[in-house]
Amino acid sequence: MKKVFATGLSAAVLSVGGLVLSAANAQAATISHSGNLFSNVTQATVGSTQLLKFDSALGTLTGVTITSQVSGSAALSVFNSTGTSQAFNRGKAEFDFNLVAPQISVDSTAGAYNLAGTVASGTTNSYSGPVTTVDGSYNVLSSDFSYYIGDGTTTFTATGDLSDGSYSGRGASGVFFSGTSVLSANAIVTYTYIEKPPVAAVPEPLTILGAATAVGFGAAFKRRALKKNNEG
Repeated sequence: MKKVFATGLSAAVLSVGGLVLSAANAQAATISHSGNLFSNVTQATVGSTQLLKFDSALGTLTGVTITSQVSGSAALSVFNSTGTSQAFNRGKAEFDFNLVAPQISVDSTAGAYNLAGTVASGTTNSYSGPVTTVDGSYNVLSSDFSYYIGDGTTTFTATGDLSDGSYSGRGASGVFFSGTSVLSANAIVTYTYIEKPPVAAVPEPLTILGAATAVGFGAAFKRRALKKNNEG
């Protein structure tokens, strides 16, 4: 009889314990912030943006990736000073884009590449293409994570050097290249982190009292039932 009662009580206690002990596994997560550096510039320019640092209350930072997004167009003008039609190839309108962030400074070459065409004698033709970037994503070393953790923001600066752009190609000695460019740029910082596990749910005192009362009633009921069976 005692064995039956003890088993019932243990089950009830474990049920209450199940309310108190709630296991939760930590998970990997990412969060990104972006900002505009400059828009539709046609000459050498410097722009900056403020991006939020990582809030350590979210968890443990495991990675920082900085991405530059460059868009716009590059135009190549080709003048043929010879007396006959001339073909050209490998034309390009090229300029430098430099992104600077805490512990990061990277030069990227951008422009329109591999343009080709034919220019009539004594005329100028213009060819344009979308801006392309080379390696616009950079990973911050873990030893430098401290620059990206905390309250407030981190400054990202970029330089678009269009005035000193390089406009060139291959053609006859009488074929000359020049050009113009229009550039816009954004910066994005992405934080990878391990989430902090949520705090385990703890039942309110009334919940614990109710569960304990239920255990008490159950035990009393079993004792009465056993007593009645013995008397019978």
